[in-house]
Amino acid sequence: MDESAPFDARGFMSALDGVRVARALSWRAVARETNISPSTLTRLSQGRTPDVNVLAALCNWGDLTANDFFTSSERTHTVDEPLAQALALFRADASLDQDATQMLEQLVTSTYETLRRRSA
Repeated sequence: MDESAPFDARGFMSALDGVRVARALSWRAVARETNISPSTLTRLSQGRTPDVNVLAALCNWGDLTANDFFTSSERTHTVDEPLAQALALFRADASLDQDATQMLEQLVTSTYETLRRRSA
């Protein structure tokens, strides 16, 4: 990982949230499954950058690739969960500003959750 590249903490949490929603889990369940304290997950949701151990544990749990969340000219997306994939693609779209990306993520996540519940 390029240490000079800024980490997209919000994007990372958005992708994790996509995985969480796809797996129909609460954040408390994520904390239990990853052995990461709920308070650490709260801090991450507030935009804090995870330390390397937390990043590794969450990437492993969510089948995410850490490099996808560092700003670079060449980004690849290797996420397996469809919602997380879609959210990662929205974040990578340079034509969308941060507000537009967040609005799109909220819309898609809400719709996805509703449709998953209907299909279950």
